[in-house]
Amino acid sequence: MVKRAGVPASEVDNVIIGQVYQTSQALNIGRYCALEAGLPFEVTGTAINAACGSSLEAFNIGVREIAQGDAEVVIAAGTESMSGVPFLLHGHRWGTRRGNSELVDQFEESTWSASTYRYGRFNMGMAADHVAKVYGIPRREQDEYALRSHRLAVAAIDAGHFREEIVPVTVKGRKGDVVFSVDEHPRRDCSLESLSKLAPTFGADGTVTAGSASGVSDGAAAVMLMAREKADALGAKPIARVLSTARVGVDPRLICMSPGPAARVALERAGLKAADIGWWEINEAFSSVVLSSCREIGIPLDRVNPLGGGIALGHPVGCSGARTIVTMVHAMRRTGAHYGMATIGAGGGMGVAAVVELCE
Repeated sequence: MVKRAGVPASEVDNVIIGQVYQTSQALNIGRYCALEAGLPFEVTGTAINAACGSSLEAFNIGVREIAQGDAEVVIAAGTESMSGVPFLLHGHRWGTRRGNSELVDQFEESTWSASTYRYGRFNMGMAADHVAKVYGIPRREQDEYALRSHRLAVAAIDAGHFREEIVPVTVKGRKGDVVFSVDEHPRRDCSLESLSKLAPTFGADGTVTAGSASGVSDGAAAVMLMAREKADALGAKPIARVLSTARVGVDPRLICMSPGPAARVALERAGLKAADIGWWEINEAFSSVVLSSCREIGIPLDRVNPLGGGIALGHPVGCSGARTIVTMVHAMRRTGAHYGMATIGAGGGMGVAAVVELCE
């Protein structure tokens, strides 16, 4: 990020990173990554956990830090290794008694963390089923949307649209180094027929399946933010300008429609209408999230996630907000779209959004 921007590392004030599954490996992932990246130790780091909204919230916090004069250059990022989420063994700190102990899957447990006993116990998939019922979204419409995501993502990969934004990662394998430079989650063989054969995942009477839900995936994304005056002084050429940010709360049982209200608030603060936005990124935790949000905002589906989304590309929860920003600004530069909106729902009944304007 620092090398690509051509900005001296000493100019960075803070590194803010969103991560949901924070463990003892790095108690403050922001500070840890700043140090591991070789940034000066004077550069501070902050970890953010706002469920799926973590990295977009990190982005928005960075914007506010700069706006109020607390920083001039901020790196906002998100990371998640969902494949490496540990199992937990409770109650062994002070020794054990006779009998068996239970290994708790932290990943599975976290899907219930969006609920409370006050509002009822439900996991995220059950919430996706609920919002589909509330907004009258049938099974077939969800399957069709999932198929659209895969087809658009595959087409974007083949056209090289992600090439500029992806940083290749080298992983050591048994037969030598393996370089990852292409998302491996999109399915070229996805079809409406195969999706229709999948059983409901979260209840016999549900409509959400593994096909219309985002999968387990790993990823990281980062954005450099700076004050316009600082960019001019450093000779940096910004891609986009942030016009507004928003964070809203909704009924936790309707968490899957929360990107819609967040987008409306961000639009109002930017002085724009939905029709003004040329590029929409609505995070695809489930098909019903995007479909209900489109109904909430009042926008046609063909304007949303033109390169596919989380269903096809994956939804590494702490990373997705930053990933949508990165994808959006690169796409805006390529297509000339003047205004862009990124919005995401977060467990517990929150929505986070940001509106940007193309500078180039």
